Amino acid sequence: MKRLALLITLLVGCTNSPQPCEYATGAPGIADIEYRDPSTGQCESFGSPCDTTCGPCPGLENTPPSNWPACVGMCESLGESACLATAGCHAAYQADSAQKPVFWGCWDPPSTGAIEGSCTGLDSLTCLAHDDCTSLYTGPVNEPPGFVPSFESCQPEVAQAACATLTTETACLARNDCDAVYTGMDCTCDDSGCTCATETFSSCK
Repeated sequence: MKRLALLITLLVGCTNSPQPCEYATGAPGIADIEYRDPSTGQCESFGSPCDTTCGPCPGLENTPPSNWPACVGMCESLGESACLATAGCHAAYQADSAQKPVFWGCWDPPSTGAIEGSCTGLDSLTCLAHDDCTSLYTGPVNEPPGFVPSFESCQPEVAQAACATLTTETACLARNDCDAVYTGMDCTCDDSGCTCATETFSSCK
């Protein structure tokens, strides 16, 4: 009987209450909505999706600044080469004094969509909206916890050479989207794999 009484109370509240439904914060399977801060490249949470069962959703109490892009989208899983080759996706890098900028991630454009044009002198948000530009942030990538990157500059997008065209081991290993192929000599193999006395770089793929 207690269960029945509770159910009736909930139904009455749903059908008669003029109040909008609350956000499903903490509900199983519902994640917070995250948007990317163009000035740092990091994602920030702005609450959870709203359950519309009982009525209209209220406005977000903490709304993201205008035109911040969503952190989850079709671009986020792409590697560097695929990101540069995919229309509507924006490649981001972090500076590393020891080598060329390190690929940080592939990001979706703001909700207004991707645009093209000159990359010179663009601010962080405008740069992120260009799928023919790349964003450079402070780095390196492996900074200690608590480090917050900051936007440095906007650069024209430069397409990468195909992995198969790289002829040296150094050039191949420098690309996290390429795999070095070796020819082994004096090898011993078992169920777990092979161990070779010498390995010579053969190709890149």
